[in-house]
Amino acid sequence: MAAGSDGGREAASGSLFEQWMAGLGDRDVESEHPYPGFDVKGQLGQGGFAAVYLAREYDARRDVALKTPAAEPGLRDATRLRRFLDEAAITAQLQHPGIVPVYRLGQDAGGFPY
Repeated sequence: MAAGSDGGREAASGSLFEQWMAGLGDRDVESEHPYPGFDVKGQLGQGGFAAVYLAREYDARRDVALKTPAAEPGLRDATRLRRFLDEAAITAQLQHPGIVPVYRLGQDAGGFPY
């Protein structure tokens, strides 16, 4: 998810989750430009669940925080993927100065959400 749109509503219904789970397979997650429309400048942080990167969004000409599930294959299971998509859906509906807005929910070159 890139730090607001209603892309999260679709994730909450399960359709995006099911699409991602059906299409994952053994895709290669390494790519020269893994996040379409973004130029990743560097990693801001990583936890046990997800990593956050500083990225430049080409179309909007702005810097954003880009969050993606952790890269380790074992951490990209169905439960964690569902939690990631649910978080995006819920956060996209919130508006508060202390909460980072969700601008977009998309897929990286390996088919995993950001």
